[in-house]
Amino acid sequence: MTTAPTFGLEDEFNPAGFPDEVEEQDTDLDGDTADGSDLAAIRAELAANVTPTIDLAVPTRPGWAVRVRADFSSRQVDTYRRKARDKNFIDGVDGIRFAAMLVGAQTTAVLRHGAPLVLDGTPQTFATKDLQQLLGADSVATAVRALYGLDGHLDAAARRLMAEAGYGDEADLADPTA
Repeated sequence: MTTAPTFGLEDEFNPAGFPDEVEEQDTDLDGDTADGSDLAAIRAELAANVTPTIDLAVPTRPGWAVRVRADFSSRQVDTYRRKARDKNFIDGVDGIRFAAMLVGAQTTAVLRHGAPLVLDGTPQTFATKDLQQLLGADSVATAVRALYGLDGHLDAAARRLMAEAGYGDEADLADPTA
């Protein structure tokens, strides 16, 4: 085995100015670092619940809203777009069908005056057959459309949900002094 020649520079050349030996930091894998609580802060942050939910009003039905999760993946968005394909539309996607699928899939509760709607002891979402039957719908997407009533309101709700999930946002630069 041969090694590359160093021409005696191994002792003189250190372009980054790093020390020859790095001191090991005393860390306790079950707790804090010896000199602070950065590790504990990271663990606490990672353990925190980061499931953002928002309540979207149903403008045509005063007092009614839909609670949705804003934590969906781009893969899910692609799936809804694929399922909403329709060659009769200019861009090939039925935007209202996409909106209905997105809102319906992300709904965790249908709210009436701020409280979740419960029928026969069961909290209602667009996937529950009781709510679909009351709305005269045969699927999640048609139930969402039936509750919202106007396509424009449903489209606005889906756009708000997408914005809350971060789609279309620009990333902010971090303040290094904060």
